[in-house]
Amino acid sequence: MKNTAKVFSLLILAFIICSCTSNRMMMKNINSDIYPKEIDFLLEPDQSVGVSETPAVKTGKVTITKGIVRERLIAGEGFLNMRIIWKVLAVNPDGREFIGQMVFYGINEDLYFFGYPIIDGIPDKDAKVIYLSTLGQFAYDLSGKEIPISDLGKFQDNKNGFRTKFVLQNGTRIGDMKKYPEFLSTIKRWNKYQTRKGIIYSPIKEDELKKIARINPKYSYGQTLIAESDLSLTLNPIGTIIGVGLDCIDAMNSQSDGWDFSSKDDRNKRNARVSAIQTEYLINLMRNLKTKQSR
Repeated sequence: MKNTAKVFSLLILAFIICSCTSNRMMMKNINSDIYPKEIDFLLEPDQSVGVSETPAVKTGKVTITKGIVRERLIAGEGFLNMRIIWKVLAVNPDGREFIGQMVFYGINEDLYFFGYPIIDGIPDKDAKVIYLSTLGQFAYDLSGKEIPISDLGKFQDNKNGFRTKFVLQNGTRIGDMKKYPEFLSTIKRWNKYQTRKGIIYSPIKEDELKKIARINPKYSYGQTLIAESDLSLTLNPIGTIIGVGLDCIDAMNSQSDGWDFSSKDDRNKRNARVSAIQTEYLINLMRNLKTKQSR
């Protein structure tokens, strides 16, 4: 009985150790009057298929413009085009921050993917805006230009104003972009669902959303442990703690199954970003061919 108690005590300790590190996209030191100081930017699968009903979306106090969604982002993180949402960040020249959602909406006649950034609030006309890949390795301006984020830790912490400077230097000026306030009405005609993290508006059916909500993306080590580890118990408490420790190491080294560039592409067993860049290359070839034919 005492041995069993020791095993479970050590097991709990092991889980605590494993859970100390995770792949959350926590943005800290948010400079805003309406947001908390820390916000998790990581989108779980069921959050990425619909527009979150934030207070600003609910009241209509949003800024909506239009931009190019980079092909490799759709190919690498779109997961067969079910995903439509990526996180948006806008920054005023004075450093005040606004959060939003890039809503992928389709492909235009020139074969460019496009979407509508819905930004909570009314940023200044000189504010700059970007949208982010799932795990924050890359940012994009509204022309679709990809900018690597050299130090994600500094970006998340906004250490020495790193995040503020990055957005102001690399983002698209909001005052230069046409506004589309009518798009909010389109969104609110979509299906409305209650999810674990709030209400979303989504074009997909309820049964499709339920399937997506069951996906374990393995973004956190806890999720990875559930998905991959054996977690067998032994009567030897040291053996148990070592076993769980090894499971933690496997989880740390495991690729995610989420909709992000670092995930596995089960169709060809390669990293999703490699496959995405190859897909983008083929799309560009098709676009160039179409341009030549139309001349």
